[in-house]
Amino acid sequence: MPSPTQQPAVSWTELLETVRDFFKAEPWKTIQNEPLFAIDNPYTGEVLYCTVIGASGDVFGLSIHPGATGLYTYLLTQQQRLQQTIPFYYMDCLLVALEDQRNLSPEDKRILKQSKIAFPKGTAKPQFRSFSSGYVETIPDAEERYAINLALQVTLDVLRNWTEYQRDFETLSNLIPIIAFDASTGTMDIRYEDLEIPSLPMLTPPPLNEIRMRSLVKQSKKQGTWEGSLYYIPDPVQKKGKRGFFPCTAIWGDHHSGMILGTDMAERTNCSECLVRSLCTIIEQTKTIPEVVLIDHRRIAPALLPTTEALGISLREVDVLPLLENVTASLSRDHFEGDPISPVMGPDIISEEAFEAFVDPEMFDHDEALDDDEAWDNDDTPLDAYEAMKAELEAISHVLTEFADGLIHKNLAQTTVENHINNVSAFIFRFLRGSHDPPLSIEEGIDHVQEFFDTTLAMGTRKPSKSLRKSMLASIRKFYAFLAHRNYIPREAMKQLNREIKANRERWTS
Repeated sequence: MPSPTQQPAVSWTELLETVRDFFKAEPWKTIQNEPLFAIDNPYTGEVLYCTVIGASGDVFGLSIHPGATGLYTYLLTQQQRLQQTIPFYYMDCLLVALEDQRNLSPEDKRILKQSKIAFPKGTAKPQFRSFSSGYVETIPDAEERYAINLALQVTLDVLRNWTEYQRDFETLSNLIPIIAFDASTGTMDIRYEDLEIPSLPMLTPPPLNEIRMRSLVKQSKKQGTWEGSLYYIPDPVQKKGKRGFFPCTAIWGDHHSGMILGTDMAERTNCSECLVRSLCTIIEQTKTIPEVVLIDHRRIAPALLPTTEALGISLREVDVLPLLENVTASLSRDHFEGDPISPVMGPDIISEEAFEAFVDPEMFDHDEALDDDEAWDNDDTPLDAYEAMKAELEAISHVLTEFADGLIHKNLAQTTVENHINNVSAFIFRFLRGSHDPPLSIEEGIDHVQEFFDTTLAMGTRKPSKSLRKSMLASIRKFYAFLAHRNYIPREAMKQLNREIKANRERWTS
């Protein structure tokens, strides 16, 4: 395969000529419903996932999502997971669109003027944008211009041969047509791949400085529990001649004293080094090595593991970092709705629980469905009071065990599994069975989640902390999603719960 340096140069004039043909062809009138298709970039080996936009009638053009991260971005937009935050934090996308001339930037106007390409009279003119995760949007560079031009040319060729390609674009909904275009011959080959959500990579650890590790161990005492994580600062850093970026900030705090120990900032591509560097710097300054470090996402772990193992630190994943949650919320409160945004999560803008709330449980990998003899026993055979209670408790225990096994199967940390089980057990035994006469069943409980949170979790007179309320909501939602997948409760009931959570999440957890 040719190296990236052999990629042909595409001038703005050449690109604008292709764009003029593209908009003149009005592909959104032929390629309707914005189907996803893909194009091989022969010079980078990267797949360009594309969709013609214009079906909604408000934006017309072509969006191009390069590689696995681009595909993830596309899937998130289809699931409407970017609607409550600034998309610049996580977008990996190239976009060419018709834009009102009044909204063009000076750079947009300069490109159009210098190209001397004539476009139809009117206010709409082509605009080009490059979005990259963690960076400010900008004008595409030379390599990106080639990708855009290639995608436009292939789309135009598809239009010219629409009768041949229509079936590929309109009927194979479970497969993505991927087109290999040979510019020298003008021929196209097509293959198909399953539409699968790409896995986001773990953070890669920086090189371990063993001499420094031995020095830290020798000079420091060992005590306490620290919280550590990565978050974006909403205000971009702009340097002359370089692309603006949102600073990736490592924040460390003492779990018990509530004291912020230190911070460090870097570009997203250097967030692993930022995280480890700040940890070691704080240890040097305080002469203290924590016994335990709590993190809130498993993708952080690989970046820290070599260092924590060398220092004898126990690394644990938890759902919520109580101290850092409040600190980071203040960083983002005035900039976007929802929880603080973590660069380690890539395009996972919202939590796993909130993500699942938008999606049917069937989209997730779970254990195979239970056999009939394993299903939850709802037999109504008459029993005396003791036997009935015993049977109910055994059934609840059986379901909780299955739920725990499912969480372990998804490789959640043991402490995370225990936290989910404790939260769900409190909901069942203190609320469903302890606060209602007669007790409510687990199936009935899905209709009383709103009551549970509106009565302050029914767990005493003191209002639980925000961290506990968020943790409880995450556990309850995950538990009922599990029950819906196992067909213990109707899928429609789960969808209704998802709607309730979406409408009340802020009130329930604030």
